[in-house]
Amino acid sequence: YSATISACELSGRTLEALSLFRTAQSEGHFQSVTIKYVPEAQVDLHDLSASVARTVVRSILQEPPVLSEKDHHKAKSSVIVLEIITGRGLHSQDGEAVLKPAILTLFQKEYAHKYTCRVNKKNPGRLLVSTI
Repeated sequence: YSATISACELSGRTLEALSLFRTAQSEGHFQSVTIKYVPEAQVDLHDLSASVARTVVRSILQEPPVLSEKDHHKAKSSVIVLEIITGRGLHSQDGEAVLKPAILTLFQKEYAHKYTCRVNKKNPGRLLVSTI
């Protein structure tokens, strides 16, 4: 599935890539990219290509994690709705991060009107997604 999802995503057929990703998940593939709540919603994109990682993020943001009532009351202006683990790129070819810049660019291009995405200062291998 990864190669087909990547081909669709890279050619601009994002809806087809999303559909293939959801089909693959329903068949038991990509189980490692399910959302975990520890304590906020978290997804680990390690071992995915940049194009599949973008598809996973799009899929999650179509149905964003629901915040508890307690979390809404604690929020002042924005709420972290998702933590995305991209890694630091230590295992990438030439040691250059691939996933982090790909996901940051995705947010700048497609979601800037609704979310901010920033590098976690405590762990630069993670991104924090907040509502605007």
